[in-house]
Order: sequence, then C-alpha cells, then structure tokens
Amino acid sequence: MQSSSKRSPGRSRQGAGAVASGENVVRRGTRAAREVAAEAVADVTQKVRTRAERLLAEQKHRAASELQEVGKSIRGVAGQLQAGPLGAVGEYVEAAAEGVTRASRYLEEQDLGALVKDAEDAVRRVPQWFLPAMFVAGLALARFAKATENQPPAGNAGGGRQARPARRQPQRRR
Repeated sequence: MQSSSKRSPGRSRQGAGAVASGENVVRRGTRAAREVAAEAVADVTQKVRTRAERLLAEQKHRAASELQEVGKSIRGVAGQLQAGPLGAVGEYVEAAAEGVTRASRYLEEQDLGALVKDAEDAVRRVPQWFLPAMFVAGLALARFAKATENQPPAGNAGGGRQARPARRQPQRRR
C-alpha cells in the first residue's frame, strides 16, 4: 500500500488542470467585469453628454433671446435719435442694432461645435482681440446673470427693493 504523502502522477495532473481551469474562470470573470464596467462608464458618459448638450442648448437659446431683446431696445433708441436732431447718429445706432440682431440669429442657428470652431478661427485670425473680447464677454455674462437672478416675491411691488426707513443724519455739535 502507498503512503498518503506520495501522490500518483494522475492526481498531480488533475490538480494542475484544476488550477489552470480556475485561472481561466478568473480571466473570463475579469474580462466580463471589465466589459460591464466599460459599458456602465459609456452609458454614464452618454447621459452626462446628453444632459450637458441640452443645458447648453437652453442657455444658447436664452442668450439669443436676450440678444434679440437688446437689439429691439437699441432699434427703439435709434428710431428716437433719427426722429430728432441726431438723425445721423441714429443711423449708426440702427446699424449696431442690426448687428446685434444678426448675432442673435447666428447664435440661435449654430450648434455648439460650430460656435467653438468659429471662435477658434477668430482668435487665430486676430489674436490681439482675444483678451479684450473675453473681458467684454465676461462683463456681458455678469450683467446677464445679474439680470436673470431670482425675481422678488410677488408681494414686493417696489421693483425689487425693500423699503428702508430713512436714516437719521448725525447731528453736528456747534
């Protein structure tokens, strides 16, 4: 009879086969887990991209609408100037209003990719205008953000400002 410490060659090959089979199972499981993770990342990435595109489209539409309103306001001022003694200035203001209206239409009609490409092209053509243009754009965005802050409560008919009691002026000693 053989002692238990000695193994037969058949059992050793079975053990090696079981280890190799286990390694294959682990590899397949790892590969499957990577595929599932990659699909999940792709799904989340697509959802984020879709949401971002929708938000950007909403903001683009909103900015185009605001530009259209600015164009209308400028056009109204131009009409008043043209009716008065500053008719020549009114013509320049009318041309500015038309430029704002064209910018509004352009913003509304173009997709985000086209807007970015056009901005890149403009910076390449005239790079010295980039920083001043960004400064002006920042001011415009700040003004736009301030104008679109939450509206005052319905009960406040004072145009957004709360009535404050009058301050008493300090009395001067004589």
